[in-house]
Amino acid sequence: MARTLVLAVLSVVLSVHCTEFEEMEKKIFQGDDGQSVVVLDHVLSDDAMSTLFEYTSFLTQWEYTHVTSSPEMFKKPPFIAPLSGEMVKKTVLWEAIADTMEKLTGKREYYPYDIHGTILRRYDRLQPTVDCEEGDFVAKMYLNQYVGKNDYGHLTLYNGKHGNLTETLAAVHPKHGRLVIWPCAVPAIEHPPSMGYKQLLHALTLKMTTSKEKFGEYQKKVEGFKLLSDENEKVPFALSQGEKLQKEVADLDLDKLQTKRFYDSEGRVIAVYDGVMGETDLEALHSYLNSMFQYLRFQPHDTGLLEDNDNVQWITMLNVDSFVKSRVWNIVSRIAEHVSNKTDWWPYDVSMNVIRSADYTRIHEDCEQHEYEYTFLLYLNKDWDSNKYGETVFLEQVEDDVWGGNLGPGSEQYEMVGAVRPRYGRIVIFRNIIPHSARPPTGTFDGARYTFAVKVSHTRTRATAKTLRESMESVELDEEGQELVNQLRMQKFDRPRRDVPADFLDSKLQQTLEQSKNFMQEGRERAEDILMNKV
Repeated sequence: MARTLVLAVLSVVLSVHCTEFEEMEKKIFQGDDGQSVVVLDHVLSDDAMSTLFEYTSFLTQWEYTHVTSSPEMFKKPPFIAPLSGEMVKKTVLWEAIADTMEKLTGKREYYPYDIHGTILRRYDRLQPTVDCEEGDFVAKMYLNQYVGKNDYGHLTLYNGKHGNLTETLAAVHPKHGRLVIWPCAVPAIEHPPSMGYKQLLHALTLKMTTSKEKFGEYQKKVEGFKLLSDENEKVPFALSQGEKLQKEVADLDLDKLQTKRFYDSEGRVIAVYDGVMGETDLEALHSYLNSMFQYLRFQPHDTGLLEDNDNVQWITMLNVDSFVKSRVWNIVSRIAEHVSNKTDWWPYDVSMNVIRSADYTRIHEDCEQHEYEYTFLLYLNKDWDSNKYGETVFLEQVEDDVWGGNLGPGSEQYEMVGAVRPRYGRIVIFRNIIPHSARPPTGTFDGARYTFAVKVSHTRTRATAKTLRESMESVELDEEGQELVNQLRMQKFDRPRRDVPADFLDSKLQQTLEQSKNFMQEGRERAEDILMNKV
């Protein structure tokens, strides 16, 4: 979906411009101490706004900032996407901001820093903050196409400096394309959208300083973040090197470690294991996955009538080739063998899922009826108890005895088969054709529910064929590529074939992954060119 949106924006030559300060629709609010808050509308063209939204939402890396629970966590949005100061300084948005700052402060030159795409979800809570030096300014641009009158999400600014709040100075609705600029000394609080607003509230926030040194320090930080990201992609998966596992796979008595096993009405299994991994090994995996919170992929709320996907909005995809070299894979494959009485399992999807209290997850299956697969889940939250909810529930569809199936797609009726509650180190593995859903944690829990998920197909060939098909479906294909996708859908490559080279699937997969990577990079560069008015 993200790539389709980006293509729609980037496939035409756009005329991008910003409006001069004198021509903008604006409001200026004056505080008790002379501080001014400026609200500007129609700053950028619609094309520039579309590009800015796509760039910050889908073409940047997102980081989850609320990993560690503390009072400090409420001073910043839970999800941020750092942006380059050098790039932003060349954009039409910065032209508009710089023009406004010149009118507000005279001829002083300002530099951007702490530049982030930000996202707020219903039920998020932030504190009024003053988190930059006096003399600096903050600018925020709202990116959502539409936020209704009852969707909340407003920005409140207060009289009084540095936390000594008196009365409100101004309240601003998050209108599409609206730019708000205020002095750092003015306390401000971002309100989340309403409980009825299922999408996320997107904005671009930056700070401004007259210090060229501060700008340079921020730019080094962003470049270091990117360098670290590139290096982390090459880091071996957890438990790939060093000593043996605390509990070697061959020594595990999985019959004793299996604490629960139940079935749906068709005899498909769901099995729960506790104590499989030693504390040191579990901590090593936990630490590795914690370092992946800088690589989250954003998926918008699904508005489809079928409501047939998991609707998990934050996922970190992990490298399968790296994973199979780790001893964690030895554990996953051994448990898959134990529960299925079959060998030759192979992973095609390895990820970490992040689910928060106001998320709206859905019942779904992970495979098609003809596919024979399992999904392995490892719960990663420490000190979890039943009062925090967050169970994985398993269901099966039943006859609609209320409406007789007349309500159409998405109205299917289900009954519970069972539920598994999270527990640190607990493993559940199940036939993933069973309808299931990860339920969000309770509303009083400020953090997130983390799970490490591995989906496996029976044989490496089937796993590679499925990965290739899913990868090809997300890139632009020629006629030959579309024909290959059709053959993959018809399971023509689920077994080795004599009429193609032995490495055919692997070679095609690497080509497709490289094509996808290049596509995203080209999209990013194209968007930056548009925002810098180069096209």
